Amino acid sequence: MRRFRFEDKRPRSWEDRLKDSVRGIVSMAIHRGNLTRQPCEACGDPKAEAHHDDYSKPLAVRWLCRADHDAWHEAKGPGLIPADTLREFKRRNP
Repeated sequence: MRRFRFEDKRPRSWEDRLKDSVRGIVSMAIHRGNLTRQPCEACGDPKAEAHHDDYSKPLAVRWLCRADHDAWHEAKGPGLIPADTLREFKRRNP
């Protein structure tokens, strides 16, 4: 049987579950062609990943390479998860 990456770890927090859900929305939007990958906003590296400033807006992303993404989080901390967004997510996903 397949083992999942969270199987042996502590229960995932609501924040982590919300972030995973938003990442899935972005992945599906890219797959469907509704969102197009862009080069890194900071250095122009074509291999960029989506960064969320605010998880209540799943498709509002900035494109950053891994190095610039890590630097952004080191300088500014984690992305914003508004309390009302988290509350609504918990209500819809018991």
